[in-house]
Amino acid sequence: MMLNDPKLITVAWCTKEAVYKWNGKRGVDFIKHLPIDSFSNKEANCNMIIYFTLSKMPQMIFTESIIDIDFACSYVTNAQNWAIY
Repeated sequence: MMLNDPKLITVAWCTKEAVYKWNGKRGVDFIKHLPIDSFSNKEANCNMIIYFTLSKMPQMIFTESIIDIDFACSYVTNAQNWAIY
């Protein structure tokens, strides 16, 4: 998976940082509050879904990332509330 690939580890961190900045709340623990629910990797692009658990209503945060030899860039594309019944 991504444990042995420095590029994918970097893009995972970039994605979590993008979600953190998108949400704008302090006190976020990247491991506890921003677990990666799923990811797909296609050459220079990567899509991840983060299950954001810091707010009262958990959210599924959809992201896209661009991976190049010298950089990675991630951004939030969509978010939806995830009600637990």
